[in-house]
Amino acid sequence: MAIYEFSCAKCSHVFDVNLKVDDRDTPQVCPECKATGCKRSFGSSVTSHVSSGAKTNRSGTKNRTPEKKVIHLSNLNKSG
Repeated sequence: MAIYEFSCAKCSHVFDVNLKVDDRDTPQVCPECKATGCKRSFGSSVTSHVSSGAKTNRSGTKNRTPEKKVIHLSNLNKSG
């Protein structure tokens, strides 16, 4: 599933619709003026992903995000 942006030719309302990729070019109904045939705005698709929670690895323990090493800007050019 992906979120696609559509625009209404009648009232110029812009709205998002969550659709299957195969249905992305299906004309939509404007939620504001109820006009039919709203077209998808080109180049505007945002994929969506819903996580079901923390994943576990093969040993049965939860995967952890590795801790990030903070590098201060004042130390960027220093070796070490």
